[in-house]
Amino acid sequence: MGIDAIVLIVLLTVGAVLAVTIALAVRNQRIGITRRSHDAAIDPFRVGEPWRRLVQGAVRAESRYRQTVASTPPGPMRERLTEIGTNIDDAVSECWRIAQRGYDLRHALDAMDIARTRQQLAAIPAGATDPDIVQRAAALTARVNAYDRIAATTEQTEQDLRLLVARLEETSARGAELSLTAGTTGVDALDQEVNGVVDELESLRLAFDELDARPELPPG
Repeated sequence: MGIDAIVLIVLLTVGAVLAVTIALAVRNQRIGITRRSHDAAIDPFRVGEPWRRLVQGAVRAESRYRQTVASTPPGPMRERLTEIGTNIDDAVSECWRIAQRGYDLRHALDAMDIARTRQQLAAIPAGATDPDIVQRAAALTARVNAYDRIAATTEQTEQDLRLLVARLEETSARGAELSLTAGTTGVDALDQEVNGVVDELESLRLAFDELDARPELPPG
């Protein structure tokens, strides 16, 4: 076999490898559109349920919206949808922060072993006057109250986040509908809705942060 033939075979082999590589890259990119968030730090599997499912819902809504923008022809509609997409990215990031906080708080609550604390509190005689016993009862009561307050807030936050993720999914669907229209009618309403979701998510996250920062977990 001559040198020219060998060179030709090598070139054909390299070309085939490049073709396969490009095809796989395109395929992975398409898959990534539906499975990855714009924020690479977001990983639903780093938190447990129910937070994982909520983050996954937000990420899916974001991915569908980005796919809608990518398929929208260039022009005013695509530009407006792209602007709104930035806020949707912010909304998903807020969802992720809330989920992380909720997951961390769940671990903190589990570590409190509140059942044992309630038993210790119940074992203290009613009307005890010994200063040490009174002080211990106060500490145990504070611990129980802290647990109940954090547990209730976490549960309420989960419910609120569930509703906000549903609204985010709805805005994604509305974006797909608007992308099929010729004019920009309805885009302003979509923009306001997304901004509202972002504002509510931020408020929810700030309240969660404040709850975690309070020194309300006395040692057992």
